Amino acid sequence: MRIRRRWLKPFQIDSASFATSALPYVNESITEVEYATKTLGAVGVALTSNHEGKYLGNPDFAPFFAQMEAMNAIVFVHPAIPLLAEVGGIFLLASPTVYLPVSAIIIFTGIHSTVFMCKGLFEFFFETGKQMVLIWSMSGFDDMQVARTFIDLALSGTLQNLTNINYIVPHVGGSLPSIIDRSIAGRSDDDNAAIMEAFHTRCWWDSAGVTYAHQIGGLLAYNISPSFLLYGSDFPWVPASVLDLAFDAIATSPFLDDIQKQAMRSENVKRLFAGKIQF
Repeated sequence: MRIRRRWLKPFQIDSASFATSALPYVNESITEVEYATKTLGAVGVALTSNHEGKYLGNPDFAPFFAQMEAMNAIVFVHPAIPLLAEVGGIFLLASPTVYLPVSAIIIFTGIHSTVFMCKGLFEFFFETGKQMVLIWSMSGFDDMQVARTFIDLALSGTLQNLTNINYIVPHVGGSLPSIIDRSIAGRSDDDNAAIMEAFHTRCWWDSAGVTYAHQIGGLLAYNISPSFLLYGSDFPWVPASVLDLAFDAIATSPFLDDIQKQAMRSENVKRLFAGKIQF
């Protein structure tokens, strides 16, 4: 982010940016996020679903999230490759579904890019429910990672106990809606109510991917207000053909009316970033 802001400054381009962290290094991450927000003007913080195998609800990250709470932070979470515990100094990829299409890791160098391929695309669907790293997918692998990290945040208490943090959840939660009820069953009524309150009032759900054909219906079944839905494209990680499919799915979705669709594309994000971005 530092390089980007400095590169854009001579061109007088005014664009909003998110701070990135140095997690799993907590103290360094707090320092970097504070610098990015106070000095570079970052309007939010971008995390991945897991950082070197540690998901966001990990107790080691408690001081970091305490600082996010103090900052009233907007935290964007994106899925990443799921990792097993470190074994002999090596992280093992938890990607058993090797027969599915591969995901793409795009490394930018100047104006050029190099694409590397990795296995286990399907796993990304669950990782949003837990955490993320710095590897981005072109397909459904995202959704599992989304689900894993947000269930992790809820079961650890981070989600519901730190009430000043707003979260942007990609891919309208990925596979999260399908596992919420079973994941929180058996907890106290008060805790379950607090978890659902967080999902209803402090989670903002972006549309990245072809999520409005059917998937959005599962999220709205939890009485999530359409006023907390945001537009997300996943560009440049997905090809233009997929962007067209995703946009068409929104336009024809039976789950929202035209006013709600227009608010999802513009008004909702203005409300989230009120006072942080000049629209």
